[in-house]
Amino acid sequence: MMKSLLRAIPAIGFAALATSTSAAVMTFDDLPDGLSPGPSYSENGLKMGSEQDRPLFASGGVMVGGPIETQGQYFNFTLSTGQAFTPVSVDLIRLTRTGRVFGNFNLAGYNETDDWISSVDFDNSSNHTVDISSLGKVYRLRLTFYNDIGGIDNLVFTPTIAAGVPEPASWALMLAGFGMIGFTLRARSKPIIA
Repeated sequence: MMKSLLRAIPAIGFAALATSTSAAVMTFDDLPDGLSPGPSYSENGLKMGSEQDRPLFASGGVMVGGPIETQGQYFNFTLSTGQAFTPVSVDLIRLTRTGRVFGNFNLAGYNETDDWISSVDFDNSSNHTVDISSLGKVYRLRLTFYNDIGGIDNLVFTPTIAAGVPEPASWALMLAGFGMIGFTLRARSKPIIA
């Protein structure tokens, strides 16, 4: 019994060091309708900014983008902590104007040295949720609106949080606990001479 407990203690200790994270959502609900006062927006630790330094535009809690003059419009998403995150899904919102459907999108992921990792292209033929988890862990997510206008909502992401390193006092306490367990086992295993 005691030996199996001793085998389990290191596993329990290392499991306590791991940090679990849950998904967060950028809903754009706090982005005011119309033009925003600035080129950036932040929600649940995720920052979004216009690459062309233009004001953001929202309508009914949906972030709307479109080309500027003859080029696409680009938005960058990064964690405010500067750490990596995994994009999970995003809702594409179909926008029409004068009977035409608009909005071709590209999402591209970049690593910590800002090198391109992978990307996903999709069109906006209907309202639907797109799985973007294939992009994997990224430090920057770049959203490009091609052609004309389009909308996104509910960008789901999972922050990547590194496991913490215990403080020296925690190490000392853990080692003292192991020493006490070892002393107890050693004291129990001595035969009693009668």
